[in-house]
Amino acid sequence: MSCRWYRAPELLFGSRQYTGAIDMWAVGCIFAELMLRVPFVAGNSDMNQLDLIFHALGTPTESDWPGMTKLPDYVKFERTYPKTDLRSLFTGTGADALELLKGMLEYDPKKRLTARQALASQYFRNQPLPTLPQDLPKPSANPIVESESETTRQQVDKKRKVDQAFAEIVDNGDETQTAWKSKLEPVAKKLEFVRSPAA
Repeated sequence: MSCRWYRAPELLFGSRQYTGAIDMWAVGCIFAELMLRVPFVAGNSDMNQLDLIFHALGTPTESDWPGMTKLPDYVKFERTYPKTDLRSLFTGTGADALELLKGMLEYDPKKRLTARQALASQYFRNQPLPTLPQDLPKPSANPIVESESETTRQQVDKKRKVDQAFAEIVDNGDETQTAWKSKLEPVAKKLEFVRSPAA
């Protein structure tokens, strides 16, 4: 997992073993981010990332996570945080979603939910059920979405013409002000279409 914000604590402590549990931690962080609408724990260094994780979830002990202190880059943190009830962080979230999140953000990789276990969560059986893949909207082959109005297409075309006209001016950038004025007059005529028609 390359982005620190989604990196499992065992990697931050130097684990050289990459398992599916590492991916599940990342999925848990993304799931939390979807509910919060901001990154769950966004550290600016590995130590800061661990500190933020511990602040959010509580500082783990050897009984919470056997083998933690034997990881290659393990550092004992002076400051410890109490265990946090996730309901206090995710106030508008249902019990099933919190249970799923808790399972994906388990400190001990051996106790962390697998993808199969996560998919079996009651959260995915709650109403409304997810849309079936065949019922999802299909992407349009047209770069401008087919449902867009003609007005939107005209606006895109106008923007393109404005950009082209501006590029013509910029290409000859070191001319005098008088020369610029003579350049601008034909461009202004090209841009005449930008004015909205009189009502």
